[in-house]
Parts: sequence; C-alpha cells; structure tokens
Amino acid sequence: MGVPRPASTRAALATALLWLVAVGLLDRATPPFLGLSYFYLPAAAFVTWHAGRRAGATIALVATVVWYLADAEGVDFPGILARAWNAGIRLAFFLTVVYLLAALRATLRRQDSLITELRDALAEVRTLRGLVPICAWCKKIRDDAGYWKSVESFIEAHTEAEFTHGMCPDCHERISSQR
Repeated sequence: MGVPRPASTRAALATALLWLVAVGLLDRATPPFLGLSYFYLPAAAFVTWHAGRRAGATIALVATVVWYLADAEGVDFPGILARAWNAGIRLAFFLTVVYLLAALRATLRRQDSLITELRDALAEVRTLRGLVPICAWCKKIRDDAGYWKSVESFIEAHTEAEFTHGMCPDCHERISSQR
C-alpha cells in the first residue's frame, strides 16, 4: 500500500487523463495528415507542474501509448520497427519536457524559500543611520535624550550586537611598556 496522494495530485492526474482521452479520440477521428502531436504534451506538463516528476513521467508514458493507439490505423508505416521508433522518440521528447519542468519547479521553490529566508534575515537586522555625536576625546556617544554613554552601551541599546572585551596588540604593547 503506497502513500495516499493529496487531492490536488489526484485531480491533476484525472484532468490529464481526461485530456488525453479527448485528444486521442480527436486524433483518431482526424485524417493522418492533420497532426495533433502537440496536444498530447500539455497533459504531461500540467501533471509535472502540479504533481511532480514521477507523476509527469507516468502521464508522458500514457500520452505516448494513447498517441500510438490513435495513429495505429490511419498512418501507413513501413513496419513495426518504424512505429516503435516514433513512439520512442515521442516518449523521449515528453520525458525531456517533464524533466525540465520538474527542474524549473524545484528551482522556483528553492528561490521562494531563499527569498523568504532573506526577508526574515532583513527583518532582524537593525541598523544605525544618520549622524552619531561622539566625543573626540573619550569616545562616548550622546543619545537622543542628551546623555553621554559609552560606545558599548549605545550600540547594545540600538542594535542586537553584544560586546566582548579583549586587547589589541598595540594596546597590549603600550600597557606592557608602561609597567
């Protein structure tokens, strides 16, 4: 017993099968010189887009069989090998379209996911803008209320950054030389 298919997948498959039956009957009723070959492809494309690559490949195979049966009486082929060759070429074409559409759909879904991640990341970014009044001597920053705060407390209050303290090599050398 397989995994149950969602209703949208079943609906896509049913729609494609109905389409193929209608095109097959129409193809069988028309003269052989009137080509309806392109009308078989939308069923595989539709199912691939809405139900995935595997379902699209299945419908591509069904489309090839329906096309083969619809052309069975009207076209004079030199032999069974020519008919099989044409069916194989049609199937290869359908499967190529199915594969390309599935790849396009996956790429678009990845793109949507990345755009969502990017929007979420941008929503979390807080930036400082404009002029920041800073003391040229002690490097304290004046806030909007007029109070002077250390650089660390100002940045922590206005962003999500946190500070850790260490000592740069220049300061380490200066402090060491003073001892």
